[in-house]
Amino acid sequence: MPSVSLDPSWAMVLLHAFDHGWQFGRDLIFTYGPLGFIMVPQYHPGLYWIALGYWLVFHAVLAVAYCVLFRGAQAWKLALLVAVSLIATYSWARDSAMFAACFIVFLLARKNDRLSTGAAAALTILVAAAALMKTTSLLLALPAVVLVDLNRTLTLKKPPVFTVIFITAFLAAYGAAGQSYGALGTYLFTAFEISRGYGEAMHVYGPMKDLALFAVVGAGVFTLVTAQEFKRARLEGLLMIAMTAGFLFVIAKSGYVRHDIGHVMIPWTALALAALAYLPELQLRRPARALFTGAILISAAACCVTYVGGAREAGRAESAGHILLADMARQLHDDTKTAGAVLFGGQVAAFEAAYQNQMASLRAQSPVPDLHGTLDIFGVNQSIALASAADYRPRPIFQGYSVYTADLIERNRAFLTGPRAPGTILFEIDTVDGRYPSLDEGALWPDLLRLYDVTRFENGYAVLKRRTAPRDVALTDLHQGSIGFGQEMDVSAWAGGLVWVELDIRPTLPGRLRSFLFKPPMLMMTVTTDAGNTQAFRIVPGMTGSGFLLSPLIESTDQFALLPERDESIAHFSVAAVGRPAGAFESQIGVRLKRLTVTGENEQPSELDMAVLSQLRTLRALAASAGAIPGQKKAQILPDGKALAHAPSILSLPVPEGAREFSFSYGILDGAWADGREGDGACFKVSAGEAVLHDACLDPKRTVEDRTLKSASVAVPAGASRISFETRARENTDWDWTYWSEVQFK
Repeated sequence: MPSVSLDPSWAMVLLHAFDHGWQFGRDLIFTYGPLGFIMVPQYHPGLYWIALGYWLVFHAVLAVAYCVLFRGAQAWKLALLVAVSLIATYSWARDSAMFAACFIVFLLARKNDRLSTGAAAALTILVAAAALMKTTSLLLALPAVVLVDLNRTLTLKKPPVFTVIFITAFLAAYGAAGQSYGALGTYLFTAFEISRGYGEAMHVYGPMKDLALFAVVGAGVFTLVTAQEFKRARLEGLLMIAMTAGFLFVIAKSGYVRHDIGHVMIPWTALALAALAYLPELQLRRPARALFTGAILISAAACCVTYVGGAREAGRAESAGHILLADMARQLHDDTKTAGAVLFGGQVAAFEAAYQNQMASLRAQSPVPDLHGTLDIFGVNQSIALASAADYRPRPIFQGYSVYTADLIERNRAFLTGPRAPGTILFEIDTVDGRYPSLDEGALWPDLLRLYDVTRFENGYAVLKRRTAPRDVALTDLHQGSIGFGQEMDVSAWAGGLVWVELDIRPTLPGRLRSFLFKPPMLMMTVTTDAGNTQAFRIVPGMTGSGFLLSPLIESTDQFALLPERDESIAHFSVAAVGRPAGAFESQIGVRLKRLTVTGENEQPSELDMAVLSQLRTLRALAASAGAIPGQKKAQILPDGKALAHAPSILSLPVPEGAREFSFSYGILDGAWADGREGDGACFKVSAGEAVLHDACLDPKRTVEDRTLKSASVAVPAGASRISFETRARENTDWDWTYWSEVQFK
């Protein structure tokens, strides 16, 4: 069912795009294609039956393909087939089955009998549809069918029917997905563009022992396949070897570029399925057959270990065997129940009711502000817009972390500055992989400042409204030069305003080859503020060349909401490469610094908007005052407009001239007492000098009334120049998640 987070959000967008006939390459650009919704395990009324139907047919045809390949096989091979197929089927790595299917088509087609050719043709049609689900499927599928037909044409003297079948099925599925054939070229170009930049922008490092084990097992499988194929006709054997090499290359990239538990499932499952399909072909001596069988078993075991590792990360404490067997049984039960419900009725109404209830829950948890016209969301939680009644109109690359090449940036800019731009934007700084906070779509920030006004700050989002006339925004040159990797650059001379930077980081030819074969080194930018704080963030070369706001350091949405007001400026920065970077980049990094200036008055906001922004400024000033107690934790503004200051803490604010009273709210976050946590509460004191204006203690664990927001209003004592907001721990400081909010002087 839908939910609010990164992956469920893009899944909902794919479902929405198909349901509303959006054109991929124009309206939407993503690593998934027009049929991508079939790949995502998320229910949607009216569309789920399409996904279910596809997977039922796919697995049925794949089962037939294995039966054809295993005709006359020994009993132990059939048992191995059943065991590995069950593990692979319930590994949730659907990419794996697609990749393995491309490999299996080659094995079937070269048998050249009617049954094998028919199974290969059916599987080719399904693979062609899969090529419209995810770009990586297309990258393997098309070369695979070309190799199939080369083998048929050159060694079997048969016509190249599989390429024709693939292209015909691909075009038919493309049209059936509601896509315009006139836009096919644009779709393919943008699909390859976003795939091209993926490795540089999205790669992460994982345990080297995992990669080393896969390299050993994969090399072993390749060696044994090569040895077997040299026993065949030379050309046919070479084509099979090429097919195996391409298959191993694609699955390794799919799993180990972004080296996390979810992606590592892909190569191991795909290897298990493909090697299993090749097993009946193996006619080598017993030791080689044993090694090949061992590789299949290791691959299946690695799937299990990885799956259990993911469950452990999620906090599950059951034994490994219980996790595997229980999850497999539950998945089999759920799939059977769902298939029966969709195919034969029964539970369909219950599924749709559960879907509508979940959407209502999303609307309640993350309400979209009342607005008129079209809406886009800068962030990763598009699901809140889709759950609402808003007219959702996103820019083509709708999640900011995916806008990682200059071409993709310009496509989003063309949308934002064109006639189809949204009237309202909900803006949130929410990036991935520890990137510099203003990097994701940072090249569009000048356009946002020029074309939109920040009117309020609500539910963690800055609400941006389209202006009737653009504001004047300019980028003027400050400095142009270069620095070496690891060399620090002093930018303190330009502190006090908005400093824009464009970094020209160029890979060398060996670096490009390294990126193609595996992944490039990761780049980190270390910044030091004028307050002496040093932090390191990841940067992406394909994004830095288009520019982003270097200074001040904008780490949260509330800071963006109040631009161009001054924040903590950057005094120095440097760029370094990690992960054995030798020779991957040119030694010098081009640096262009510019002053970003914003002029022109805002269109007059409403009294409500003015109050919200004023309150936000007050909270930021309150949070910035932390530090009166030695070792006090840094206060922060939460997305829902609270200044979190873990007790013990002392914050303070100057009294505005003419203020006679002020109001404020305070409380303890729910997480401090819920879910079995034993927080013993905290005390809140507001004072002016020696005069205590308000003093109260809350114990939400034991007192239900203390779980709600508390508010108070007090008079400002005569002559008071500063108000202190203090939180005190009781017996211990555990879970003392205290906060202040709604501070307002009158």
